[in-house]
Amino acid sequence: MKASPLLRLLASGEWRSGEELGQSLGISRAAVWKQVQALRDKGWNLQTAAAHGYRLEPPIEWLDEQALAQALAPHGLQVCVHEETASTNADVFAAFSRGQGHALVVLAESQTQGRGRHGRSWYSPYACNFMGSLGWRFEQAASELAGLSLALGVAVAGCVNAILPTRRVGLKWPNDIQIDGCKLGGLLVELAGDASGPSQVVIGLGLNHHLSQDDRQRIDQNAISLADCAVDISRQLLAERLVLALQTACLVFARQGFAAFQADYAALDVLRDQPVQAWRGQERIQGWGRGVSATGALCIESMGQWLEINSGEVTLRGDPAA
Repeated sequence: MKASPLLRLLASGEWRSGEELGQSLGISRAAVWKQVQALRDKGWNLQTAAAHGYRLEPPIEWLDEQALAQALAPHGLQVCVHEETASTNADVFAAFSRGQGHALVVLAESQTQGRGRHGRSWYSPYACNFMGSLGWRFEQAASELAGLSLALGVAVAGCVNAILPTRRVGLKWPNDIQIDGCKLGGLLVELAGDASGPSQVVIGLGLNHHLSQDDRQRIDQNAISLADCAVDISRQLLAERLVLALQTACLVFARQGFAAFQADYAALDVLRDQPVQAWRGQERIQGWGRGVSATGALCIESMGQWLEINSGEVTLRGDPAA
């Protein structure tokens, strides 16, 4: 979506009278009321008070492209912020096709075709969360980048942990960032390139800054946001920190691979020594999570066997021995 003129006038969260809004928009107070109702129907929390008029709660904080560009330029990163785009990952891949994708950060206030793993749609409430992608060029072949998504998860978890030192941040294989068992964010890493290298990698990240009750009802799993944890960090600063964390992880991974992250991943692994069930194609595997391999595969102990899962779905379950 894109912000309507009325929403932009109310974005600061300050009280604005119906008369003032009508004058600014060139419409009647009755027409203002109708537009307010239309915004409420879309889930916006617009408050009304007879002596004050209308206000939006919480206010909207739009990302400032120029300020982000200035903050990230010293790190060799270019930044583009869209109010609305189909997919930030697709935007970076398009830039790669023009020879411009490396070290490019594309952020969006809203995505119309955001995707999670296995082609699932990714719900993107407008101007509430971090939604963005980083393009990176690795000299290695794609086959040598095993474990990259887990390494990036460690980087994001570290960034969140610095913001939330009193909460337990965890990683659920292969790409979920969790707090107290609820999903805070997720990664989608896509690769392209020659079999022998180099590889073009697009790292998509979605992370919840704040969520309305209406937003939660549209998400098909337990979700949590930074605001739920009483964290007061601007979306602008959050975006800067997350992007730098991803870039740093890419630089380290290019030199040392997943080995540099494996111990930290083990400390964050919410599936380790827990009863799990996983799907490998149509096959369901029940057992115990036993960490990840040197290549980032999920290790499961099942019926006396040690299995490695490189892709698929995994969930916690009841004790398989019960």
